[in-house]
Order: sequence, then C-alpha cells, then structure tokens
Amino acid sequence: MTVKFFRQITKAHVFLLMMWIAIHVVPMPASAAIDATYSGSWFNAAQSGHGFFVQVTGDRVVLAWFVFDNNGNPHWLAGVGPISEKGFKISAIFVQGGQFPPNFDAAQTETIVWGEISFEFTDCDNATVSWIPQVPGFNPGSLAVIRLSSVEGLDCNGPQSNLKDLEELIQAVIGGHPNLFSGLTALAWERRAEGAADFLAGQVRGHHFPIALAELLASIGDAHTAITLDQIVDFHRLPISLHRVREGLVVSAADSEHLGLLGALVVGIEGIPIEDVEARLKRVISHENQHWADVRAESYVLIPEILEYLGVTSSLDTILVSVVGTGQTVSEVLLTTHLANEPVNLVGLFEESGLTPPLYLQRDDAYWFQYLPESKTVYMAYQQANEIPGYSFQQFIDDVVTLVGQQDVQRLVIDFRRNTGGNSRLAEPLGVALLLGPLQAFNTADRLFAIGGRRTFSSGLINWVQFGDQTNGTTIGMPSGGKPNHFGEVVSVVLSQSKIRVQHSTTFFTLIADNSIETFTPEIVVEEPTRAMFQDGRDPVLERILQ
Repeated sequence: MTVKFFRQITKAHVFLLMMWIAIHVVPMPASAAIDATYSGSWFNAAQSGHGFFVQVTGDRVVLAWFVFDNNGNPHWLAGVGPISEKGFKISAIFVQGGQFPPNFDAAQTETIVWGEISFEFTDCDNATVSWIPQVPGFNPGSLAVIRLSSVEGLDCNGPQSNLKDLEELIQAVIGGHPNLFSGLTALAWERRAEGAADFLAGQVRGHHFPIALAELLASIGDAHTAITLDQIVDFHRLPISLHRVREGLVVSAADSEHLGLLGALVVGIEGIPIEDVEARLKRVISHENQHWADVRAESYVLIPEILEYLGVTSSLDTILVSVVGTGQTVSEVLLTTHLANEPVNLVGLFEESGLTPPLYLQRDDAYWFQYLPESKTVYMAYQQANEIPGYSFQQFIDDVVTLVGQQDVQRLVIDFRRNTGGNSRLAEPLGVALLLGPLQAFNTADRLFAIGGRRTFSSGLINWVQFGDQTNGTTIGMPSGGKPNHFGEVVSVVLSQSKIRVQHSTTFFTLIADNSIETFTPEIVVEEPTRAMFQDGRDPVLERILQ
C-alpha cells in the first residue's frame, strides 16, 4: 500500500488571516500592558527569605518589599505609583518608631523616603527589580525575580496576553495546516474564533484559557490538531484512574483512601449521568470519530477544571462521583482533588485483587513479546511507534525470529491496541519479515492476527491498516480511534504568553479510497470485555484468536 501525502493551500487561509485583523476591534487598554494579572508575590529563588508583594489596581500599583537592613533587622519598604507599558517605578518609604498593638501610636512614628524601586516585566511571570536608595548604608542594585503566587482567577493570562496567544494559535494553524477547512467552512470557524476572542477579552478564570483554545481547535475536526489538556500540570485530578469496558467506565486504580471503589462503574458526576458528561467533553476533545472521543474522555472526566468549564461542577477541590459496585445499588462518594504534579500513589485493581491483568496491560514497553506455550503462540505487543533506546525494533524482530526457530510456534499475534502513534516507518522490519523474510510461513489467515481498537491511532493505525492491506493475516478487535484517511505529522508551537503547547497537523495521509469512512473496522469485531471479564483479567479478543 502507498501512503499518499498532499498539502493544500486554500483561498480561505487568506480570508481567515484577514478575519483575524478584524478580531482586533476588541477594545484594548490604551495605556499600559500591565494589569491585575501581574499581581501576586515575587521573589528570587536563590534568595528565598525576602520578596515583593505587587498589587495592580486600575492604573496604579502598590508595592511592598519584605527585606532586611544591613544589621539583619526586618526592613519593610512600601510605595504606590503609576504603571507604565513595561512595569512601574515608585518612591519607596519605610516607617520607624512604631510598637506592636495595642501599644501602637501613629503619632510616634516617622515616615522616611528610602529611595526609588522599579519593576520591569519580561512577561507576567518574570521581571527585573532595580533600586536606587537615598538612605545611607544601602547600595543600588538589581535582581531577577519570578512570580511565586498569583490572585485566584487572574493567574498570568489577562485579556491582552490571552488575545496575543489566540492570535499566535490562529496564525500557526492557518500557516501550517494542510487544509484547515476540510471539516467545516471558513465562515463557521471564523465565527468560532470571534467567539473565542470575545470570551477571552474578558477577565476569565485562568484555567478557562487553555480549555477555550482546545474547544476552538476541536471544532476543526482533526484529532491531531489539539491542546492535550491532561498534560497541563497546573490542573487538578481526581485520585482515581478509569478504564473503559463494555458497560462504561470502571475504576481501575485508586488512592489508599478509596480502594473500595476499585472495579466500580462510574455512572454520574455531580448528579449528571456519565453519558451526558461525556457528551459535553466532546466539545473540548479533538476527534474524528466517537472511539477517540471515548479514549480521551477516560482522562478528561477526571480533571475538575474541564468539568467546571463545561458546567458539570462549580468546585475544583471536591467532586461528587456516583458509582455502582458489585450490586446494582448506586452510591455517592465525595473525592478530594490534587494537583497533577503532586505525587499521589494509586493502587491498581489487579495489584489489590492479586489477579493477573490481561496480557496486553501487563507491560508498558513500546514493544515486547511473549511465548504462550499452551497455544503455541507468539504474542507481540507493539504499543508505541517509538524506538526503545538500546533495543532497536530490528533487534526486537530478530529476537522473535530466534524464538520461532527454538519453539513450536503455530501462530503470531501482533497487538496494536495501545499504539497511539509515533513513527510509522519503525515497523518496516516487521513487514519485511512477514512478506519476504523468516516469518513468511505465518502469513495466512489462520496463523497471523493483528489486534486493534479504540486507542489504535495515528502511526499505530497506519501500521494496522497496512497489515490488513499487505498481508494475508486477519485483523480483529474493535474499530479504531483514528480515521483511516487523516491529517497528521504534527508540529508543536509554544504560545509566547501562557507557554501552552499547541500541536497541529502538517500532512494528509490517504490509506483507503473512501474518505468518508471514520474508522477502520477489523474483519472480526470483538466487543470490549464486560466489567466482570475485565476484573477477572480476561481478554475476549485474545480468547477468540486462541480458540
């Protein structure tokens, strides 16, 4: 099979670029770029122990510097002044002669002008402070500082920086995407972009910003052009993991306080049926079919920032989850969230039960194999299209060939179920071995099987489709999460203000003749395991092959 590539530039690209100029009618402050989003505490990490408090209110700023004098005594400096385009400059004072309440007497205090303090911001998280004292005993100097804390809901992305990042995102996808308007019209996307600009021009909560961008990108209908929201470390998480089975989402891991949830079926969030929650999640998930939306929902449903944005919850700290255990009784549990970068130890379902998980979930290596002597089968898991350092894919195939020569092997099983992409050419040694090399004897419908499913995506999908097209083997499993004819070969852009990473496609891959087909359906469709089967460690796909 030949993989075709094409790049299409449309007149709509030019039209949308002109549209972006029109978006800039959003009113912007005529004076300074510094606003309330710069408020918070600032310090130099190498000099932890003294620092600055900045409060921007309108066109004025209040500054306090909690520092020490040359004798080691606390020396607090403060001032108020106007803001400018890049920062502010204030006349700093300190007060002496006071006592601790209730003995404080303002009449006994003396206010002394200390000198001049300036802040120049690189962005809303980095600045340089400089000072020129006029009080003897202090030397002029400067210090690079970073923001330590911010005001809730005003963290970094104010209207101006929001719109600047939105502009960068739009320009990136216009200039780099091969056919931005294959799934919707230029006018439709223009309206969505204008809606995003109107929304972001206000004082939105900080976590709304990346989600709004993700929603805009999701409207394109290209699963590869996206912001991956579950990689944002500033977002919170529920202390559980989920796995999709035939009935829905089951708890596959939990922290030590909620081990009783393991194996339970999640049926609702904050009183909203889980089906309705997942329907809302599709707004912010870039996808081309329902299967990939289902995959992304497994993690997105655990992020309270996304749930709050979609109107599912009002809290980022606690989430009410409805579950069904071994019986049919619905129970509710209030889960406390944690930040994604906080270490939380989750105990897996099979770790707690002592049962053996399905074979395809036993290892996370990019590729590995195992001989199953009872069925005389070599099982090959190809889970990432990325080479393992120190263990090439060619060596992997050579090791499989060696095993086949040493054992009585009747069939080969290649599992693409967890392969979400990478480099599709990495699998070429496998194709050579099956079509021209030492594994040719297995190239029949009853001796060679390739498993795929919802998570088979991008390069993983390309290789699964190639297998079905070029070999005599049998494809089996669930329909793919990736679309056979799809955009891909992504590049990433880091937005200058928020540092959010955006990815967009640069190439179109044609794998089949009919471009309207949304998923690759294997020759033999085997449904996902039921909850009971999953808890017992059973894999209905592998069972079907071995039977």
